[in-house]
Amino acid sequence: MDTQKEKQIRTLFETCAELPEEERQGFLEGIQDESIRREVETLLSADAVAATQFLETPPVPSMAAGQKDAWIGRRFGPWEAVEELGRGGMGVVLLGERADGRFEGQVAIKVVYTAAMGQGLAERFRKEGHILAGLDHPNVARLYDAGDTDDGLSYLVMEYVDGPRIDRFADERRLGVRERLNLFRQVLEGVHYAHERSVLHRDLKPSNILVTSDGVPKLVDFGIAKLLEGDGMASDVTIAMTRTGHRMLTPEYASPEQVRSLPLGASSDVYSLGVVLYRLLTGRTPYDVPTITPRAAEEAIWESIPPRPSLAVTRPFQANDDGTETRTAKSLAEARDTTADRLKRDLQGELDTIILKALEKESDIRYASARAFSEDIVRFLDGRPILAKRPTVLYRLRKWAGRNKAPLSAAAVIVTVLGTAVWQNRVARIEREAAANNSAELARLATSVVQTFNAAQRAETGDTQAREQAVSSALESLDQLIARMGDDVSPELLYQLGGAYREVALVQGYPFAANLGRFEEGFDNLWKAVALQQRVVEEYPEFANAHSALGQLISLVGDMHFSVGNADSAMVYYEQSREALEARLAIAPDDLPSLDG
Repeated sequence: MDTQKEKQIRTLFETCAELPEEERQGFLEGIQDESIRREVETLLSADAVAATQFLETPPVPSMAAGQKDAWIGRRFGPWEAVEELGRGGMGVVLLGERADGRFEGQVAIKVVYTAAMGQGLAERFRKEGHILAGLDHPNVARLYDAGDTDDGLSYLVMEYVDGPRIDRFADERRLGVRERLNLFRQVLEGVHYAHERSVLHRDLKPSNILVTSDGVPKLVDFGIAKLLEGDGMASDVTIAMTRTGHRMLTPEYASPEQVRSLPLGASSDVYSLGVVLYRLLTGRTPYDVPTITPRAAEEAIWESIPPRPSLAVTRPFQANDDGTETRTAKSLAEARDTTADRLKRDLQGELDTIILKALEKESDIRYASARAFSEDIVRFLDGRPILAKRPTVLYRLRKWAGRNKAPLSAAAVIVTVLGTAVWQNRVARIEREAAANNSAELARLATSVVQTFNAAQRAETGDTQAREQAVSSALESLDQLIARMGDDVSPELLYQLGGAYREVALVQGYPFAANLGRFEEGFDNLWKAVALQQRVVEEYPEFANAHSALGQLISLVGDMHFSVGNADSAMVYYEQSREALEARLAIAPDDLPSLDG
């Protein structure tokens, strides 16, 4: 058997082995390759026999399947188990209470057979347990105790939270966008508190954020991923985790640096929190992360561009997580006590920006902390300007080159971004002329930038470096114009700026014409164009040109998705484009740009 296939089988087996028994058959049926499915089934059968034989031998017979009652009355230090709550691949979660009556209330006892998982893990449990026991915050489930038994078990005694995960709580209560944001802010405060004490969670996801009956979110399993990570592999005993290589993580919520085994900091948790908020508001994760192979998951997380949340809520759903009910944009909005159109408008703009900043691929351009993330949400809720902003073109290009190891020297990148001396002089002149902050003058300058840019493209068709210089200099000019805009902005200025970003985006990376191969930058600038034209349509509906421009831009977004194999997403955008153009034609049947679109 070839190595790649063997790895795929092993990954599928490990993923399936962590699932509850009732979910395994559905998982197996989803494996298309029959030979691979048979191999996985064989491994599962062998694993079940081995586990039963091993676990039926003292000292831990009660960890074998089908012996739930055997845990009742078992002592873990001064704590006594009263009921089994759940189990995973290497342990169980028990409902417990203090046997000596010195603690009132119930606790969750997480039991792991550390003797089978690598030398030194029990000692790490003891050391880390003391650190985690020091966390005392209303939004962090307390760790009361940690220890190990004489028969090779290690245990953690934690606050028992009898409540649903945060996304289900919000849906059950039909919480609106603002209510969800306020709920999520409490989560951010809990995470920030732990970060200040040098404790990372490393597996933030809805199932690790439970909400009490009083509406207080509690972070559970803080630091558990670190406890279980090491030379020996263990499994989170509360929820099935996907193992990628030798790293404990849940792929859909893992940060880019996690999947590449890079050093982790607070920004890694910030990324996972961004995914949680994305799901809390849109009902889905930013992109589908395959778990067939570690490499596939890594590529999806590192390279995929998440759609803006305001657009994600318009995409069709295939089914609920449990596969029992088809979801629609309407039902999604109803769970948020609103309509589909209103939900899209609520997310559009600043919330898009806030969430996507948390989801930046590069850790140093995300929010610096969970507190900073929270403060921008507060600014949004208070109607104040948010602090999130897109990084400069120069910064993005440097990061892109670094990620893709493109054959670009630092000098070439700098020359490309700064452009020729002629363009630099032009930028300086635009800056001087724009000082008056006159909207009409800025619109004229935007038109001039496009004309000069197009002329440069025609003159330098075969010169890639010159085209790069023209693109970079045009973007620098446009970014300066954006920075000079005041509060009184004309629709003409917004329209011209949108058209300018569109032209640059097409040259950067439009797949169905000659381009510079800079797909990511082109996609970003295309979205800038969409946002500008959308603003014209919403704020100045009488400005006719923007309607057809917006419809055509959305179609270009569909082209970009189609070019990378996302046909389903492309169809959604094509349909939106058609609807936008037909809406315009219903008012102006002879509108030639809309007919052309």
